[in-house]
Amino acid sequence: MKRITNSSWFYPDFTVRSVLDIDAATLRAAGITHLVFDLDRTLVPRHAEALTSAYRKHIYSLQQAGLTILIGTNSRRDTSRLAEQLGVIVVRPIGLSMKPRRSFYTRLWQQTHTTPEHIAMAGDHIINDVIGPNRAGFTSILVAALTHRPTPVQQYYQRRIIRRFRGARSDEQVSTTRPRGHGAETPQHQ
Repeated sequence: MKRITNSSWFYPDFTVRSVLDIDAATLRAAGITHLVFDLDRTLVPRHAEALTSAYRKHIYSLQQAGLTILIGTNSRRDTSRLAEQLGVIVVRPIGLSMKPRRSFYTRLWQQTHTTPEHIAMAGDHIINDVIGPNRAGFTSILVAALTHRPTPVQQYYQRRIIRRFRGARSDEQVSTTRPRGHGAETPQHQ
């Protein structure tokens, strides 16, 4: 796991090439007790149903090391088989409560019965799995995607964020420093 020291909301706290590279000891040393995985393109190829045996064994080893595992996904498909197989809670969208909205991360946080500082989110998408969790006070882990083609929705949001920060006039201040903890404020133009 590579630690990133930039304190901006736009940077993950850690980067890894694969879920298999996530190290429980490193996370535990950082105070992490709960690890939330994105599903599509992080644990399984998009729309796939089953984990590989290597991923399943690694998740079991993370659980044995004392981490509580959850899955946080925007997928609306039935994930009960996967949840049962791994013995994990799956948090899915409800109405408009989906990643990257703060309400989704609040629901994740409430499922853990701990504080956001003790939760890490691992995923392949910069907006849903890095910026969203960072805004919520979680630790973020950017995982290289199993497939490398972004969806049209992901492309739209990525372009929108890039335009917002490129388009800021020089006399405007854009805060990108992220406070830690639940209820952290979003960046504001001043």
